[in-house]
Amino acid sequence: AAGVRGCDTPRQYVGAMTSEPAPPPVGPGLDEAQAAAVAHAGRRLRILAPPGSGKTRVLTRRVAWRVAGGVSPTRTVVVTFTRRAAGELGQRLTALGVSGATVGTFHGLAMRQLRQRAADHRLPEPKVLTEPGDALSEIAPDLDRSARPGVLAEWAWAGARRLHPDDYVAAAFEAGRFSHVDPLEVSRLLGDYADWKTKRGMLDFDDLLAAWVAALRDDPEFGRAQRWRFREVFVDEFQDVNPGQLAVVETLLDDDTSLTVVGDPDQAIYGWNGAERSVLLDLHHRFPGLETIELDTTYRCTEAVATAAALVLDRSVPATLRSGEEPTLHDFADDDAERAGIVSIVTSARSAGREHGEIAVLTRTRAH
Repeated sequence: AAGVRGCDTPRQYVGAMTSEPAPPPVGPGLDEAQAAAVAHAGRRLRILAPPGSGKTRVLTRRVAWRVAGGVSPTRTVVVTFTRRAAGELGQRLTALGVSGATVGTFHGLAMRQLRQRAADHRLPEPKVLTEPGDALSEIAPDLDRSARPGVLAEWAWAGARRLHPDDYVAAAFEAGRFSHVDPLEVSRLLGDYADWKTKRGMLDFDDLLAAWVAALRDDPEFGRAQRWRFREVFVDEFQDVNPGQLAVVETLLDDDTSLTVVGDPDQAIYGWNGAERSVLLDLHHRFPGLETIELDTTYRCTEAVATAAALVLDRSVPATLRSGEEPTLHDFADDDAERAGIVSIVTSARSAGREHGEIAVLTRTRAH
């Protein structure tokens, strides 16, 4: 099948059934690579999906395909990164007739499972710190306001890696982390932050994931129950998984768990929180038998835009369905020249008959 590495087009469904009937249909509207991803029969699958390649459609169709083949939706979990994305995935699954699957974010699922465990064992319910900035205000009330974002960013990075405060400086240096705050000061504040949380019995979001992993590993009954329940694990946007989230996935899985991940290493945006695109690229080393299907067609961009992006990323030019005008590249000496250049381009477009409502200016931040 087009876009498939290490596997043939599946001929036979493999699932939790006593017989092996013909596989269910994948549904209309899919290209060859998309259909191969939806109906892949293996238990460990990585789907590489560039922008506009229909990854959400493929992910939800694959869930529906597995359910149609006999997998229980109540033993299926779909994990993503934001509540909005989780809501969209849930809506799409409902539209495909899938009900009962667990859909949520890593942190939301961790909170739900830990609360249930606390209720079952009559333990104190975990208290969650949603705003680390509040803790920083108490810990370091005299800290310069300009330093606060840098400290919080380093807290997030260190937390995702479960770094001990004493190990932060060496790890930050090795990773090339540069902050406006002295690394020794960050290390000290990390220690104060850990003490602050312990005294109040609070967990931040990274602690939630670590607590879930610890419960899965250290509580055999809880671990068995969780692994029995989540037999089908799907993870969206896997290029943004950080070490704490990866530990959750690894700990949830056993030899009988089915895993499907979807991602694109070129769309990694959570490096600030400890994510590394190499995790997606090297996943076959962690999960032997993992197979890969590439979605190699973009339906979102013109051929010129897709080609320009591929060349910038030093990638081969993807197959596309549409053509269009080639993009024009402009170089500017500084910010002032860039602003003046954008104004000139917009003015020229307006003079050529474009309406202002047809013109968009995109920037990385709202600072401009």
